Amino acid sequence: MLIVLHMEGNMSIYEKLQDGINDSLAYGIETSKNLLKKAKETASEIEETGILKLDLRRLNSRKKELISELGIKAYEAFVINGRKSLTLTSGGVPGILNELTEVDKEIVEKEEELKKT
Repeated sequence: MLIVLHMEGNMSIYEKLQDGINDSLAYGIETSKNLLKKAKETASEIEETGILKLDLRRLNSRKKELISELGIKAYEAFVINGRKSLTLTSGGVPGILNELTEVDKEIVEKEEELKKT
């Protein structure tokens, strides 16, 4: 036995239900898109922060190497060569000091960039 009820009011309820489902799906899709966009932005910020921190570690490591080189130059001058002084123009010292100054500038720049993230 098949009973078919055809009421004009039922169609209106069906349409309202369908519209509600469509609205809910559209809202869910839009929300998912927004969440994905925010996740991508966050991942990009984390990546940028990681790169800056890696650059800072590399620069600080280079700074320590340069300071060690300077110390070696001083040791060689005073202990090995018996000199009583070391000047800014002594062999190799100006180059080390110039590079050390540049590395210090880069460190300050990277630290400023890191503060902005």
